[in-house]
Amino acid sequence: GEWYLRQMLGAANISGGEFTHLMTGNLSFQVEHHLYPDLPSNRYKEIAPQIQDLFERYGLTYAVGSMPKQLASAWKKVFRLALPNKVGATTGKVVGAVNPTRVVRQVLPVREKTAA
Repeated sequence: GEWYLRQMLGAANISGGEFTHLMTGNLSFQVEHHLYPDLPSNRYKEIAPQIQDLFERYGLTYAVGSMPKQLASAWKKVFRLALPNKVGATTGKVVGAVNPTRVVRQVLPVREKTAA
């Protein structure tokens, strides 16, 4: 459901060869890691084509870029989020936002008070 979509939209892989994957402990496959965090990291490359097909089937962008590009993107986001709202605000719609009240009610049902 929604959790998987958030992982798919919020992660981006780092492109590179075997050396890059070795040096990052295969965490250059961030999309696969976010979708399957308990999967051994040496299996991420194996499932990547199936994940890419899934992205294509649903019209989503499978984000991948070089290490410098991904680092710059991450620092840009950290900087933007560290600023006060008006300075770093965006006008885009938040995708997959969760209503915290709804989540709390699902986890902790509201109990009716009964007359004693």
